Amino acid sequence: MTDVDKAHLMVESGPEQGRHITVPTNGVNIGREPTCDIILADDTLSREHCRFFFKDHQLHIADLGSTNETLVNNKPIADSLLRIGDRIEIGESILVIKQVSETGAPPPVPRGSGPEVARAVPPPAAARAPLTMVILGVLGTVVLMVIVMVLRKASTPTPVPQQIERQIEIEYERVEATQDQIRRYELTLKDKVLTERAEVARGDEGVLLREVTLSDQAAERLAAELNQAGFFNLKESYQGLVTDVWDAWDLSVTIGYTTHRVKVVNRLEPEPFRLAREALEGVAKQSLAAGVDP
Repeated sequence: MTDVDKAHLMVESGPEQGRHITVPTNGVNIGREPTCDIILADDTLSREHCRFFFKDHQLHIADLGSTNETLVNNKPIADSLLRIGDRIEIGESILVIKQVSETGAPPPVPRGSGPEVARAVPPPAAARAPLTMVILGVLGTVVLMVIVMVLRKASTPTPVPQQIERQIEIEYERVEATQDQIRRYELTLKDKVLTERAEVARGDEGVLLREVTLSDQAAERLAAELNQAGFFNLKESYQGLVTDVWDAWDLSVTIGYTTHRVKVVNRLEPEPFRLAREALEGVAKQSLAAGVDP
């Protein structure tokens, strides 16, 4: 089977028309960011536009908070099961689903279905009885082996797989700008590495850059606090009056396959946004000060 035959997706139209893409078992992110698994030369894509992944051995797609949305058969989706022939629209590109199984291989052809299969000739009557005894003996042995394997498996603890839904990524930026200077504060969390960056333009305070790795427990606790804050129920933008001072917050949170981004400019923060921001800044303050997760 060629790579084209194994491909799950084909770019039907767009800058990379004709390209075939195979989705591995652990899934792929598609976008224009260099860190994406699959990069498409489409300027209208978001940095991380969507993700293809397998669930119950079937192909799914999830939007990663893209600006132009992800459309399946002309309908915007957040998370959708895919079928052969579905048309995926991301940016200016249209992808067609060619395979949906986890292996990407077509179903096997049943034995005996071809026109050239020879007709089986039954053995002589005298040989049938010994042959039957041999077959019964083999079947008995196989059944016994299966029973032993099932009992061993039942007594062995099953390892708990890593929950993809618990993965968390965050991008946070606070900008305070006046006619004299611009203060910028950034926090990013990716692959459990928390990075802090603070800088002042037109000033003499310089740039501060620190990072620390969070434990699984710390990352899960932060994800739980962000969910409880109600951040994912907020609107995408809260705009106040334009003045001589620019005071803005920009927070993007991805937990599992759910991404939400909220901007607040020149106005008081909504309560869920404040709670989410304080949870993030609290973890950053404790962990970066100690050099380890809190």
